[in-house]
Amino acid sequence: MWRVVLGSLVFILSFSVRADLPHPEVIDVGIFSGQPIQNITVVPAAGGYWLADAEGRQIAELEKHQPVEVALMGDHCGITMGDSTFYVRSGIRFHGHRWENFFVIHVEGFPYRIYDDDLLVRAGRERLVLVNRVSVENYVAGVVQSESGWMRHPEYYMVQSIIARTYALRNGGVNGHSDYHVCDGVHCQAYYGRSGYAEIIQAVAMTRGDVVVDEHGELINAVYHANCGGQTVDAEHVWQRPKSYLRSVTDSFCVQQPGASWEANIPRHEFFSFLEQNFSVNPSREKKEQILHFSQPERSHVLEPYDQIRLTLLRAAFNLRSTFFSLSPYNDMIYVRGRGYGHGVGLCQEGAMEMAKKGYTAEEIIRFYYSGVSLRSLE
Repeated sequence: MWRVVLGSLVFILSFSVRADLPHPEVIDVGIFSGQPIQNITVVPAAGGYWLADAEGRQIAELEKHQPVEVALMGDHCGITMGDSTFYVRSGIRFHGHRWENFFVIHVEGFPYRIYDDDLLVRAGRERLVLVNRVSVENYVAGVVQSESGWMRHPEYYMVQSIIARTYALRNGGVNGHSDYHVCDGVHCQAYYGRSGYAEIIQAVAMTRGDVVVDEHGELINAVYHANCGGQTVDAEHVWQRPKSYLRSVTDSFCVQQPGASWEANIPRHEFFSFLEQNFSVNPSREKKEQILHFSQPERSHVLEPYDQIRLTLLRAAFNLRSTFFSLSPYNDMIYVRGRGYGHGVGLCQEGAMEMAKKGYTAEEIIRFYYSGVSLRSLE
């Protein structure tokens, strides 16, 4: 049960996209991804919608506020409107055909969500596959809302808009998803519906088409995390592939923020059992003492004195908030004092928020966290 599997982000860092190439105006986003959804209720809320089959043929014009139920029926979708039920095998599309269209979707066990543009539904393996086909700019606004929350500095919203757009265009289709470009999970970008917050909508509009590129003019992998604890991480120490723009920087802006510190306890026997089972490590008394007093005045990436024990694996195995931690013995436990929250690569969100409050521009903030980059407009 202790075996550790590395994530798919390893190969994402090897992908490259030229910023001067055409880019799509819409993006397919898997929503409620990974959830065993069996049925949903969809309600058109604004604009105009018709129901279409997978080939785009219109099935019915939908009235505003008219609920439509979709249920998994074997390899079919069962669609119920009022007293009528029919079945479609290939999938359906809720297609918005006016200027501004958005719909409400309700899934049992979740708060209702509101999404812009279109919804595609098909019968998958023991679940409904739900895809929000949405304009890139509407998607970016939703990501900024989901990732940043309310009442942030307007300049920070601009930062998050630019890097969210860059990340989506850079990584769309390379995260191992076959039914959509990106999902709504945090390993892609959090996305839980449309944003109706005026300051976010304004920030997205002001940065429309703006992306971050490296020295070769390629879209960067604009990864980010909640809090770096005072120092970000070189990309290769997390995903084993270096990137010139993902270099470690000292960050004094985040150290007083909520995610800057944390604590945890690990039973000693579990910790050393993990080392033995995964790395065949049975440390001597001297080395065990060294491990029990492991510290990181600056970021490291391995558990000294063992170069093969990567801190990313310890973080995953023991559900730690970051790899920036120190250890000390406490009875039959190991006390963990940690710094930061997240993988630590790229932009530190809480640090960037503080920089925005202190008057730094969006470009200055982005260039602080990503080395040797520049902004470019795709418009």
